[in-house]
Amino acid sequence: MAGPIHLWFHATYSAPYKGGGFAWVRSMDGELSGGAGGERNITFERLELTGLSSAVPGLAAGTPLIIHTANSRLAILERLVAGGAGSDAPEADLDLWARLVSGLGKRPLKVAIGQAAPNTALGFVSAWAELGRDKAKGGAFKAAIPKSNLLRSANLLKV
Repeated sequence: MAGPIHLWFHATYSAPYKGGGFAWVRSMDGELSGGAGGERNITFERLELTGLSSAVPGLAAGTPLIIHTANSRLAILERLVAGGAGSDAPEADLDLWARLVSGLGKRPLKVAIGQAAPNTALGFVSAWAELGRDKAKGGAFKAAIPKSNLLRSANLLKV
């Protein structure tokens, strides 16, 4: 049986531009993939959920997933996927929460909260999120993180 899928995710926001960027890197069966993007005229919360939703397509169904992020707000995903958020369930952006939870499907899920420090996996993803934020100042942005960048950072992305 293959090990769990690891997904590193980070989003960053610029209030003056009312927009921001996000990035994610996924390790599935030893293969790395990643993407970055950005939007204008969006709240941080919607940006974050939109960005995380962009990492969900292609996940192996039912395989355990560990999401590494700096945002503790996303810890609620564990209970939402398990169907037991109760009174802690989000009250805003319900359309995006529903799309994200539906995309994740029923699977064992853990959200690991960390810091986006330099020379760490979250630091790498944070740098790409900042690029997405800067590119989004001119309009919506979306791009894959080049394989060459992922391979050069493979040591940071080991679990």
